[in-house]
Amino acid sequence: MKAEYNADKNFLVVELGGEIDHTTAGDISAEVDNEIMKYKPLSLKLDFANVTFADSSAIAVVIGRSRTMKIHGGEERIIITNASPTIMKIFSFSGLERFTERETK
Repeated sequence: MKAEYNADKNFLVVELGGEIDHTTAGDISAEVDNEIMKYKPLSLKLDFANVTFADSSAIAVVIGRSRTMKIHGGEERIIITNASPTIMKIFSFSGLERFTERETK
């Protein structure tokens, strides 16, 4: 799993890559939390364009980052972008829409 970060006071954009599963979710969560605490952005965008596989662990990553954003004064809703139809189906089945909004291009 790899991630790239672009941040300013308003936005933290996390470009995720590789697999998000039970073996990588904890590390991803910790890395993103560190960036949230460092920059204290108002909004968080998770870009799934380079994610090759995601299971239900990705749901925990998103929900947990929503809580971290709220604790640090940011928007609780996370912007999800470039997620494949399969990943969006996983998110949809879980009811994740109440924590996210989908950005389409």
